[in-house]
Amino acid sequence: TINVSSGDDLASKVASANAGDTLVIADGTYNGDITISKDITLKGASKDGVIINGTVIVNTASVDVTLDSLTINDSSTLIDIKAKSTVNVNNATVAYTGYNGTYNTNSADGIWVERTANGTELNITNSDVAAKYAVWVSGADNNISITGSTLTGYAALDISNGVSQKPNQVEGNIVNVSDSTLTGYNTYSGNSDNYGTIVIGGQKGLKLNIDNSVVTN
Repeated sequence: TINVSSGDDLASKVASANAGDTLVIADGTYNGDITISKDITLKGASKDGVIINGTVIVNTASVDVTLDSLTINDSSTLIDIKAKSTVNVNNATVAYTGYNGTYNTNSADGIWVERTANGTELNITNSDVAAKYAVWVSGADNNISITGSTLTGYAALDISNGVSQKPNQVEGNIVNVSDSTLTGYNTYSGNSDNYGTIVIGGQKGLKLNIDNSVVTN
C-alpha cells in the first residue's frame, strides 16, 4: 500500500509503483494525465473528495486496473483504454467538464474502449459517467458490465466501431446493463443531432442485455 497525500504528484506515484500495489489517495485535487502500464488500484479517500483533473490512460495489454472512490474531470477523454485489459470503475464519478448535452459541445468520451483494446473487460459499478459519449465500445470481443450506475450523454452507451456498413463490422461484443439509468441528454437542431440514448453500429453477434434499468431521454 502506498499513501498519496494532497499535493503529491499522483502520476509520478503511479509510475514508480510496483505491479499489484494499491495507492490510497487522500482528498485533494491532482492535476495531469495518468498513464497506467501495470496491475494497480487507485483507491480514493472519498468519491467527491479525490479529484483527478486529467485523463487516465491504460496503454498496456493484460493489466488489471481498479479506480475506486474518486472523481475524474477533464475536457478530453476521461478514461482511455488503449490495450486489452481489465478495468474496474467502482463508486466513481467520470464527468466531462462543462458538458451540456448538445452535439457541438465537445467530442469527448467518458470511458472509451478503443479498437486497439479488443478483448477488454470493463466493469462499471455504482458510478456516474457523463460525457458526449458516456461509454463508447469501439472494438471487438469486449465484455462490458454496467451495474448500479448512471450514464448520461449525447449517447449514454455507444456500441459502435464508427462505421455501420459491411464489411467493417466488428464481432463478439457482450454488454450487460443492470440496475442502472441511461439518459440520452441532447438537443435536436438538425440531421447531425439525430442520435439516441443507446447507439449500435457496425456490430456482428452483439449480445446486449438490459435488466431492471431505465433508458430515457
